[in-house]
Amino acid sequence: MNASALIDVKNLEVRFDIPEGTVHAVNGVTFSVARGETLAIVGESGSGKSVTMLALLRLLAEPPARISNGTATLETSDGTVDLLQESQRRLRRVRGAEIGFVAQDPMSSLNPTMRISTQLIDVIRTHLGLSRRQARNRAIHLLERVGIPDAPGRIDAYPHEFSGGMRQRVMIAIAVACNPQLVIADEPTTALDVTIQAQIVELMHDLRDELGLALIWITHDLGVVAGLADRVAVMYAGKLVEISDVGSLYTRPLHPYTIGLLDALPKMGDRADRLTSIPGLPPDLAEEPTRCPFADRCPHVFDRCRSEVPTLIEPVHGRHVACFYDIEAGTPRHG
Repeated sequence: MNASALIDVKNLEVRFDIPEGTVHAVNGVTFSVARGETLAIVGESGSGKSVTMLALLRLLAEPPARISNGTATLETSDGTVDLLQESQRRLRRVRGAEIGFVAQDPMSSLNPTMRISTQLIDVIRTHLGLSRRQARNRAIHLLERVGIPDAPGRIDAYPHEFSGGMRQRVMIAIAVACNPQLVIADEPTTALDVTIQAQIVELMHDLRDELGLALIWITHDLGVVAGLADRVAVMYAGKLVEISDVGSLYTRPLHPYTIGLLDALPKMGDRADRLTSIPGLPPDLAEEPTRCPFADRCPHVFDRCRSEVPTLIEPVHGRHVACFYDIEAGTPRHG
């Protein structure tokens, strides 16, 4: 495990066994997150971002899901654990206490039949062992901290009595309720309007700094992470194709897919009639990966790309890319 890493994931592979065959959803994903660091994982829908995180939390239904390879070591208060090998009983202690999770859809993530108070207090009592009164006081404080107005009066409301933005704030309160070291936020702003999105991003930024959290932020929008992330991992067709500090990724992207994503961002003052898009379609994940997944859409493709799968290399210190073509040199890589 990397000496400074809080969580260290190596060669994670996830398969879905369905009647039509096997879907190769995640293919050899490797990354780490240090204490207090924010890593954004970006990529288009279907690239495997959410499946990767759900696999780490062991929240995928098995079957049809199957974790076929990999390790995911986490430094916990009780020592180092491999999330992919631990029993469900141990994982229930890790989830919530060591890792908080903010799900993608606030409209359906909360139990509609239970009051907000019950959903928060149960988590707090399970992991912190507080009395009901102590847990309720902590729950009210958490709701106030995430910006719920009149928290003492609204804590006993049901989820349908909150707006989408307020529900997402409740989900964030649940995620940080037990002082976890790591929070995974799975596209937490997707179902919200842009004003509420900005508020949620600012809230997570403040909580990260205040609580000293490590944060994994999953999104399909590179524009969201510029002011939030320390590093960005770009995912495509179940593989990480580039990992970089956030500043270098925007100014000197190393992978053709990253360049395509950045070019597709709307730009202030751009009067073009059409937005830029990446031509072609992602590969069929039902096929065994035997070549570069971006080959059919890449403007720099050459013979090697169609016969080998590129792995992450470190051509620049602290930056990694899985590509046989050297963007900066304008030539194929040797070796």
